[in-house]
Amino acid sequence: MPVWSADGTRLFFVRSEDRKFTVYAKDANGTGTDESLEADFELPRDASRDGRYLITMNRSPGLANGRGIWVLPLFGDRKPFPYVAAGFQEEFPRLSPDGRWLAYQSNESNRDEVYVVSFPRKDGKWLISTGGGITPVWSRDGRELYYYSADGKIMAVPITPGAQFRFGVPKPLFDVRLATTRVSFDVSRDGRFLLPVLMPQQDSALMNVVLNWSRTLKAN
Repeated sequence: MPVWSADGTRLFFVRSEDRKFTVYAKDANGTGTDESLEADFELPRDASRDGRYLITMNRSPGLANGRGIWVLPLFGDRKPFPYVAAGFQEEFPRLSPDGRWLAYQSNESNRDEVYVVSFPRKDGKWLISTGGGITPVWSRDGRELYYYSADGKIMAVPITPGAQFRFGVPKPLFDVRLATTRVSFDVSRDGRFLLPVLMPQQDSALMNVVLNWSRTLKAN
């Protein structure tokens, strides 16, 4: 689960050791050694642009298959703390480009929906998706928030930049069949989407049949 730092100079990733997950950082140019950041953590998902925070998913205490969203500071004592961990399945956190808002998915309403909370202080929370939604992703300028809808569409939500969080009505962009809903997608600076999609299966395949192959064995 590699995650780029905002300036592209480092990679954060998780490694399994002795049945525990440990988060590491490494220079992207391949030099230096792996730096251990935190043990018993699972999945890094995003890094703040100011280089101060790593956003991760971690198991929620008391919930067998649930995960919560945690923050690992990259300064000071680097003590991680839960940010959205209410005992539900809270996943796929993504920070807005300006670092003010954290989007994520949660099943707190008994189905997966996309929410946004303020960051780094939780002063507000908003339900973004309508009728179900997963794997939110911000546009590079922060003016749109995308997510995958329950009926197989990539949705776009207009965002008004500013100190107050304001958003519009979700609108479908296109239909897509993701190869798996457990893997997020991404959007490049020029607006192109990078998606793991299902490839259509071929109706027929080439097969070669060899007749009288036993005679070849006897001849040899």
